Amino acid sequence: MLAAFEDAGIRAVAYDGAETLSRRIVAAHEMAVPVMAIVGGREMRDGRVSLRERDGSQADVPLAEAVSRLQARARPGALCG
Repeated sequence: MLAAFEDAGIRAVAYDGAETLSRRIVAAHEMAVPVMAIVGGREMRDGRVSLRERDGSQADVPLAEAVSRLQARARPGALCG
């Protein structure tokens, strides 16, 4: 799934270390990451991505929709929020 984001020109990093998901979310929040694409075993199996915003809101969407949403946000002049 990482390749789908990279192929679309979206900067993405995969973390597969020993840290818990909660700790990774806190770290991303501290680094001011605007949105996280969370993909666990269930998401991989179903071809879905959980997009988590800095404000804590989440959306569980198909991979193609996640890529589309993130591309739209990355366009110059796009509203982020």
